[in-house]
Amino acid sequence: MAICRPGDADAPGLPGTKVEATISRNNKTTQAKRNREDRKRVEKAEKAERKAQRKATKGSLPGADGEDPDLAGIVAGPQPLQFTSDKA
Repeated sequence: MAICRPGDADAPGLPGTKVEATISRNNKTTQAKRNREDRKRVEKAEKAERKAQRKATKGSLPGADGEDPDLAGIVAGPQPLQFTSDKA
């Protein structure tokens, strides 16, 4: 694109304005967008890696066989009284 000079009949906008100024501004916007997309791509890869690590460690935790370690050994039904005294 050409530079507009004062007196040009086909110059858009004000006389003496540069058409290239909008091109460079768009270029900066494009560069900023590219940087954002790159940063987003890196963060997404890091998140996927953390998710894979959590998934790998989840299988090695106690109770991974489907039984809750806090409830292990509890029998369904009425439970024996905890605080009974034999002094009656």
